[in-house]
Parts: sequence; structure tokens; C-alpha cells
Amino acid sequence: MFSVYCPRHGSDVLLTSRRIVGIDRTDDHLTVRWECWCGQRGSHATGRTRRSTPLV
Repeated sequence: MFSVYCPRHGSDVLLTSRRIVGIDRTDDHLTVRWECWCGQRGSHATGRTRRSTPLV
């Protein structure tokens, strides 16, 4: 289960993995696309921004 903010509910809701519509991967992060129990769709980006300078 995971928690997302649903604008239609105006609050956080708890969803199961069955509510995941898709997962998109880029170089910097993953975007999880979800559908709430009420039908509202949304997305959540995970990960951190990549540093432009290497650590020494």
C-alpha cells in the first residue's frame, strides 16, 4: 500500500498496488501514475535530482 494526495478528496488516501496505472522511468527518477478509488488520476515522482558536479 502507498499514500497519495487526492485532490478530489482533498486529503491523503491509502491505495493498494492495484491502483497503479503505470510506472515511467527517466534518468533522474521514477514517476508512478495512479488512480484513486474515486476515479481521480494523478502521479508522483520519486528519487532525487542528479548532481551536476561529481563528488570528490
